[in-house]
Amino acid sequence: TDPETVDHIRKCYAGTLTMTDAWLGKLLDTMDELQLWEDTALILTTDHGHLLGEHGYWAKNYMMDYADLAHIPLLVCAPGLPGGQRRSALTWTPDLMPTLLELHQAQLPEHLHGKSLRSLLRGEQTHHDSILFGYHGKDINWTDGHLTYCRQPLPEGIAYNHTLMPRHFTDYYSANTLRQAEFGLFLKECKQIPHLRLPGNNRPHADATDFNPIYDLDNDPRQEAVLRDPALERRLETELCRRMHECDAPDTEFPRLGLKPDLWQGATDA
Repeated sequence: TDPETVDHIRKCYAGTLTMTDAWLGKLLDTMDELQLWEDTALILTTDHGHLLGEHGYWAKNYMMDYADLAHIPLLVCAPGLPGGQRRSALTWTPDLMPTLLELHQAQLPEHLHGKSLRSLLRGEQTHHDSILFGYHGKDINWTDGHLTYCRQPLPEGIAYNHTLMPRHFTDYYSANTLRQAEFGLFLKECKQIPHLRLPGNNRPHADATDFNPIYDLDNDPRQEAVLRDPALERRLETELCRRMHECDAPDTEFPRLGLKPDLWQGATDA
Protein backbone atom coordinates (compact mmCIF):
# COMPACT_ATOMS: atom_id res chain seq x y z
CA THR A 1 0.00 0.00 0.00
CA ASP A 2 2.91 2.36 -0.60
CA PRO A 3 1.91 5.51 -2.56
CA GLU A 4 3.68 4.44 -5.76
CA THR A 5 1.85 1.09 -5.87
CA VAL A 6 -1.48 2.70 -5.06
CA ASP A 7 -0.99 5.26 -7.83
CA HIS A 8 -0.10 2.50 -10.31
CA ILE A 9 -3.18 0.40 -9.47
CA ARG A 10 -5.51 3.39 -9.75
CA LYS A 11 -4.00 4.40 -13.08
CA CYS A 12 -4.49 0.86 -14.40
CA TYR A 13 -8.12 1.02 -13.33
CA ALA A 14 -8.50 4.44 -14.98
CA GLY A 15 -7.09 2.90 -18.16
CA THR A 16 -9.75 0.18 -18.02
CA LEU A 17 -12.45 2.83 -17.67
CA THR A 18 -11.01 4.76 -20.60
CA MET A 19 -11.08 1.64 -22.78
CA THR A 20 -14.64 0.85 -21.68
CA ASP A 21 -15.73 4.41 -22.45
CA ALA A 22 -14.19 4.26 -25.93
CA TRP A 23 -15.84 0.96 -26.86
CA LEU A 24 -19.18 1.94 -25.38
CA GLY A 25 -18.96 5.04 -27.56
CA LYS A 26 -18.42 2.86 -30.63
CA LEU A 27 -21.50 0.83 -29.73
CA LEU A 28 -23.64 3.95 -29.32
CA ASP A 29 -22.29 5.42 -32.57
CA THR A 30 -23.18 2.19 -34.38
CA MET A 31 -26.71 2.31 -32.98
CA ASP A 32 -26.96 5.86 -34.33
CA GLU A 33 -25.66 4.87 -37.76
CA LEU A 34 -28.00 1.89 -38.10
CA GLN A 35 -30.98 3.70 -36.48
CA LEU A 36 -31.30 0.87 -33.96
CA TRP A 37 -32.86 3.12 -31.34
CA GLU A 38 -36.21 2.72 -33.13
CA ASP A 39 -36.56 -0.96 -32.27
CA THR A 40 -33.81 -1.80 -29.78
CA ALA A 41 -33.69 -1.52 -26.00
CA LEU A 42 -30.33 -0.78 -24.42
CA ILE A 43 -29.76 -1.47 -20.72
CA LEU A 44 -26.41 -0.62 -19.18
CA THR A 45 -25.61 -1.96 -15.70
CA THR A 46 -23.04 -4.11 -13.92
CA ASP A 47 -22.83 -6.75 -11.20
CA HIS A 48 -20.92 -4.88 -8.48
CA GLY A 49 -18.45 -2.10 -7.82
CA HIS A 50 -14.71 -2.33 -7.21
CA LEU A 51 -12.87 -0.73 -4.31
CA LEU A 52 -9.60 1.13 -4.85
CA GLY A 53 -8.73 1.74 -1.22
CA GLU A 54 -12.12 2.96 0.00
CA HIS A 55 -12.87 1.73 3.53
CA GLY A 56 -9.32 0.35 3.60
CA TYR A 57 -9.96 -2.42 1.04
CA TRP A 58 -9.07 -3.37 -2.51
CA ALA A 59 -11.21 -5.14 -5.12
CA LYS A 60 -14.51 -6.86 -4.23
CA ASN A 61 -16.53 -9.63 -2.60
CA TYR A 62 -14.66 -10.37 0.63
CA MET A 63 -15.42 -7.20 2.60
CA MET A 64 -18.75 -5.82 3.80
CA ASP A 65 -21.00 -4.91 0.90
CA TYR A 66 -20.67 -1.14 1.08
CA ALA A 67 -22.72 1.12 -1.17
CA ASP A 68 -19.55 1.57 -3.28
CA LEU A 69 -20.01 -2.09 -4.25
CA ALA A 70 -23.78 -2.56 -4.15
CA HIS A 71 -25.12 0.73 -5.55
CA ILE A 72 -24.53 -0.05 -9.22
CA PRO A 73 -25.34 2.03 -12.32
CA LEU A 74 -28.51 1.48 -14.33
CA LEU A 75 -29.17 3.25 -17.64
CA VAL A 76 -32.18 2.28 -19.74
CA CYS A 77 -33.11 3.46 -23.21
CA ALA A 78 -36.00 1.81 -25.05
CA PRO A 79 -38.42 2.70 -27.83
CA GLY A 80 -41.56 4.42 -26.58
CA LEU A 81 -40.08 5.40 -23.23
CA PRO A 82 -39.09 8.96 -22.28
CA GLY A 83 -35.36 9.64 -22.03
CA GLY A 84 -33.11 12.08 -20.25
CA GLN A 85 -34.70 11.54 -16.84
CA ARG A 86 -33.55 10.30 -13.45
CA ARG A 87 -35.37 8.16 -10.91
CA SER A 88 -34.49 7.80 -7.25
CA ALA A 89 -36.63 4.70 -6.70
CA LEU A 90 -35.13 1.44 -5.44
CA THR A 91 -34.45 -1.17 -8.10
CA TRP A 92 -32.47 -4.40 -8.12
CA THR A 93 -31.16 -6.81 -10.74
CA PRO A 94 -34.19 -9.21 -10.54
CA ASP A 95 -36.15 -6.34 -12.15
CA LEU A 96 -34.26 -6.74 -15.42
CA MET A 97 -35.82 -10.01 -16.57
CA PRO A 98 -39.48 -8.88 -16.29
CA THR A 99 -38.49 -5.53 -17.84
CA LEU A 100 -37.04 -7.22 -20.93
CA LEU A 101 -39.99 -9.58 -21.23
CA GLU A 102 -42.48 -6.73 -20.99
CA LEU A 103 -40.59 -4.60 -23.52
CA HIS A 104 -40.83 -7.55 -25.93
CA GLN A 105 -44.53 -8.09 -25.08
CA ALA A 106 -43.78 -11.55 -23.76
CA GLN A 107 -45.78 -13.23 -21.01
CA LEU A 108 -44.38 -12.84 -17.51
CA PRO A 109 -43.93 -15.95 -15.33
CA GLU A 110 -46.39 -16.25 -12.47
CA HIS A 111 -43.76 -16.14 -9.76
CA LEU A 112 -41.35 -13.21 -9.79
CA HIS A 113 -39.35 -11.36 -7.16
CA GLY A 114 -38.54 -8.54 -9.55
CA LYS A 115 -40.89 -5.97 -11.08
CA SER A 116 -40.76 -4.55 -14.57
CA LEU A 117 -39.18 -1.10 -14.70
CA ARG A 118 -41.51 0.03 -17.48
CA SER A 119 -43.98 1.91 -15.27
CA LEU A 120 -41.10 3.50 -13.37
CA LEU A 121 -39.56 4.67 -16.64
CA ARG A 122 -42.91 6.11 -17.68
CA GLY A 123 -43.02 8.39 -14.66
CA GLU A 124 -43.86 6.52 -11.47
CA GLN A 125 -41.62 7.54 -8.57
CA THR A 126 -41.79 4.42 -6.36
CA HIS A 127 -40.90 0.83 -7.13
CA HIS A 128 -39.76 -1.26 -4.11
CA ASP A 129 -40.03 -0.23 -0.47
CA SER A 130 -36.86 -2.20 0.32
CA ILE A 131 -34.46 -4.63 -1.32
CA LEU A 132 -31.91 -7.28 -0.32
CA PHE A 133 -28.36 -7.58 -1.59
CA GLY A 134 -25.19 -9.53 -0.90
CA TYR A 135 -23.35 -12.72 -1.81
CA HIS A 136 -24.41 -16.31 -1.25
CA GLY A 137 -23.12 -17.66 2.05
CA LYS A 138 -22.06 -14.23 3.33
CA ASP A 139 -24.05 -11.43 4.98
CA ILE A 140 -27.58 -10.55 3.92
CA ASN A 141 -28.05 -6.82 3.53
CA TRP A 142 -31.27 -4.80 3.58
CA THR A 143 -31.87 -1.24 2.47
CA ASP A 144 -34.78 1.11 1.92
CA GLY A 145 -32.51 3.64 0.22
CA HIS A 146 -32.05 5.60 3.44
CA LEU A 147 -30.64 3.01 5.84
CA THR A 148 -28.56 -0.10 5.25
CA TYR A 149 -28.55 -3.06 7.61
CA CYS A 150 -25.88 -5.77 7.38
CA ARG A 151 -26.99 -9.00 9.06
CA GLN A 152 -23.98 -11.21 9.58
CA PRO A 153 -24.07 -15.03 9.75
CA LEU A 154 -23.46 -16.84 13.01
CA PRO A 155 -20.06 -18.55 13.31
CA GLU A 156 -21.76 -21.95 13.57
CA GLY A 157 -24.22 -21.26 10.73
CA ILE A 158 -24.41 -23.36 7.56
CA ALA A 159 -25.01 -21.92 4.11
CA TYR A 160 -26.70 -24.57 2.00
CA ASN A 161 -26.37 -24.93 -1.76
CA HIS A 162 -29.37 -26.18 -3.75
CA THR A 163 -28.66 -27.75 -7.12
CA LEU A 164 -29.14 -30.63 -9.53
CA MET A 165 -25.68 -30.05 -11.01
CA PRO A 166 -23.03 -31.37 -8.60
CA ARG A 167 -20.43 -28.66 -9.12
CA HIS A 168 -19.70 -25.31 -7.57
CA PHE A 169 -18.10 -22.14 -8.95
CA THR A 170 -14.67 -23.55 -9.69
CA ASP A 171 -14.87 -27.37 -9.70
CA TYR A 172 -17.01 -30.43 -9.03
CA TYR A 173 -18.15 -31.25 -5.51
CA SER A 174 -15.94 -33.78 -3.78
CA ALA A 175 -17.22 -37.26 -3.01
CA ASN A 176 -17.10 -36.40 0.71
CA THR A 177 -19.34 -33.36 0.18
CA LEU A 178 -21.79 -35.33 -1.93
CA ARG A 179 -22.10 -37.95 0.82
CA GLN A 180 -23.56 -35.18 3.00
CA ALA A 181 -26.17 -34.20 0.42
CA GLU A 182 -29.89 -34.47 1.06
CA PHE A 183 -32.30 -35.14 -1.80
CA GLY A 184 -35.79 -33.71 -1.70
CA LEU A 185 -37.95 -30.60 -2.11
CA PHE A 186 -36.35 -27.74 -0.19
CA LEU A 187 -37.16 -24.63 -2.23
CA LYS A 188 -40.66 -23.20 -2.49
CA GLU A 189 -40.49 -22.49 -6.23
CA CYS A 190 -38.75 -25.68 -7.38
CA LYS A 191 -41.88 -26.77 -9.33
CA GLN A 192 -41.90 -30.03 -7.37
CA ILE A 193 -38.56 -31.04 -8.88
CA PRO A 194 -36.42 -32.89 -6.30
CA HIS A 195 -32.93 -31.47 -5.91
CA LEU A 196 -29.79 -31.75 -3.81
CA ARG A 197 -29.16 -29.70 -0.68
CA LEU A 198 -25.49 -29.60 0.27
CA PRO A 199 -23.76 -27.85 3.17
CA GLY A 200 -21.58 -25.00 1.93
CA ASN A 201 -19.31 -22.31 3.26
CA ASN A 202 -20.65 -19.82 5.77
CA ARG A 203 -18.55 -16.69 5.14
CA PRO A 204 -18.56 -13.65 7.41
CA HIS A 205 -17.02 -10.63 5.72
CA ALA A 206 -13.43 -9.59 6.39
CA ASP A 207 -12.85 -7.77 9.69
CA ALA A 208 -16.42 -8.55 10.75
CA THR A 209 -17.58 -6.83 13.92
CA ASP A 210 -19.39 -8.51 16.81
CA PHE A 211 -22.54 -6.55 15.91
CA ASN A 212 -24.62 -5.98 12.77
CA PRO A 213 -23.64 -2.65 11.16
CA ILE A 214 -26.29 -0.04 10.33
CA TYR A 215 -25.58 3.06 8.25
CA ASP A 216 -27.61 6.21 7.60
CA LEU A 217 -27.10 6.85 3.88
CA ASP A 218 -28.87 10.22 3.93
CA ASN A 219 -26.48 11.74 6.46
CA ASP A 220 -23.51 9.44 5.95
CA PRO A 221 -23.39 8.43 2.25
CA ARG A 222 -19.76 7.28 2.52
CA GLN A 223 -20.69 4.93 5.38
CA GLU A 224 -18.04 6.20 7.75
CA ALA A 225 -20.09 6.33 10.98
CA VAL A 226 -21.65 3.00 11.92
CA LEU A 227 -24.84 3.14 14.00
CA ARG A 228 -25.45 0.96 17.05
CA ASP A 229 -29.09 1.39 18.07
CA PRO A 230 -30.82 -1.68 19.61
CA ALA A 231 -34.32 -0.33 19.03
CA LEU A 232 -33.56 0.51 15.41
CA GLU A 233 -31.98 -2.88 14.85
CA ARG A 234 -35.07 -4.66 16.19
CA ARG A 235 -37.14 -2.82 13.58
CA LEU A 236 -34.67 -3.51 10.80
CA GLU A 237 -34.31 -7.21 11.56
CA THR A 238 -38.10 -7.45 11.38
CA GLU A 239 -38.04 -5.73 7.98
CA LEU A 240 -35.23 -8.04 6.88
CA CYS A 241 -37.26 -11.12 7.87
CA ARG A 242 -40.30 -9.80 6.03
CA ARG A 243 -38.32 -9.20 2.86
CA MET A 244 -36.61 -12.59 3.08
CA HIS A 245 -40.02 -14.22 3.42
CA GLU A 246 -41.32 -12.31 0.37
CA CYS A 247 -38.30 -13.55 -1.58
CA ASP A 248 -38.92 -17.17 -0.53
CA ALA A 249 -35.60 -17.48 1.28
CA PRO A 250 -34.89 -21.11 2.23
CA ASP A 251 -35.84 -21.97 5.81
CA THR A 252 -32.18 -22.66 6.59
CA GLU A 253 -31.19 -19.04 5.91
CA PHE A 254 -32.97 -17.69 9.01
CA PRO A 255 -31.09 -19.69 11.68
CA ARG A 256 -27.85 -19.09 9.76
CA LEU A 257 -28.35 -15.41 10.56
CA GLY A 258 -29.72 -15.93 14.07
CA LEU A 259 -33.24 -14.93 12.99
CA LYS A 260 -36.65 -16.37 13.78
CA PRO A 261 -38.52 -16.99 10.51
CA ASP A 262 -41.85 -15.76 11.93
CA LEU A 263 -40.44 -12.56 13.43
CA TRP A 264 -42.07 -10.40 10.76
CA GLN A 265 -45.49 -11.98 11.38
CA GLY A 266 -45.43 -10.99 15.03
CA ALA A 267 -44.63 -7.42 14.06
CA THR A 268 -47.48 -7.36 11.55
CA ASP A 269 -49.99 -8.78 14.04
CA ALA A 270 -48.93 -6.22 16.64
